[in-house]
Amino acid sequence: MRSILLLLLPLAVAACSKGDAARKPAGPPAVTVSVARAAPAELVDTARAYAEVESGNAPEVAAEVAGRVLAIVVKEGQAVAAGAPLARLEAADLADARRAADAEVARLSALAAQAGAQFRRDQSLEQQGFISPAALDKSRAELAALNAQLAAARAEAQQRARDAARAWVRAPLAGVVEEKFVNVGDYVPAGKALFRVAGDGAARVKFALAGEAGERLAVGQTVRVDGRDGEGRVVALASTLDAASRARVAYAEFPALPLRVGEALNVVVELSRRRALAVPAGALVDRPKGRVAFVVDGETAREVRVTTGLAADGRVEVLAGLKAGDTVAVDGAGFLADKARVKLAEPARAEGGA
Repeated sequence: MRSILLLLLPLAVAACSKGDAARKPAGPPAVTVSVARAAPAELVDTARAYAEVESGNAPEVAAEVAGRVLAIVVKEGQAVAAGAPLARLEAADLADARRAADAEVARLSALAAQAGAQFRRDQSLEQQGFISPAALDKSRAELAALNAQLAAARAEAQQRARDAARAWVRAPLAGVVEEKFVNVGDYVPAGKALFRVAGDGAARVKFALAGEAGERLAVGQTVRVDGRDGEGRVVALASTLDAASRARVAYAEFPALPLRVGEALNVVVELSRRRALAVPAGALVDRPKGRVAFVVDGETAREVRVTTGLAADGRVEVLAGLKAGDTVAVDGAGFLADKARVKLAEPARAEGGA
């Protein structure tokens, strides 16, 4: 009997081992994933930039005459009317020249009045036969010469008056004093810029993009302002790079958007737009051998190497490796390996559902 039990014991142990093996799962457990389909989508490539509003017409106001700055009567940011005074220059020599010209006009006016009276007397004397016609002609010529000199002197006085008036630096147009380049006491030569006045009217937005985004800037691209409705267009590109940042400078106009000169904005520039095959960004996994996605077929995930392009709004363009309609793992994709077992995550139950 004992020998029979010893013979049956190995068989019982073997049977138990086979039962345990049957109960063990084959391989690692299935990974729970969510899925999405590779499908054509509208992708918009954008770049963000800091921008500043400037006037579309902002001339520099220069001194028309040389002189020392006696007074500055405006401040930066102040609104001014066309012709409003901005500063006054000393220009004492111009004031002296104006006084001299006025004095010359007064002198010639007196001489012309005297010559006119003499001519009228000579006319009477010539009619009475007391002087000859030649004497009357001489008197007439002297009066004409003095009147001509008086006309020239008056023109000179008017010019000197205009020159003296240029000691007042005035706004060439209505707008806002954007910048001031001088201080009281400075001596300025004729032609030196003293102010910049931003004219009323359409404003434009100046911004810059560096690197590859800057190289892709083009006239006509759409620009939007963060937090505001409406859009504008790139209307011009600077011919050279910004000296400080080496970025490409562009100008955009927003016809329907109220803007204030000097206002700081954040803008979004649409560099390109195209329809392409795309998947959610979460479906792509970077591995040492490259970027991959996992195509889900039933309960198995197959690793596929992919080539990607534009990324926008949480989706990434797929140039190679997938086709439209492929189902790819999204959430949980980073935990997968080739031919891994998967199970689909249950959709979230709506609040209040049964």
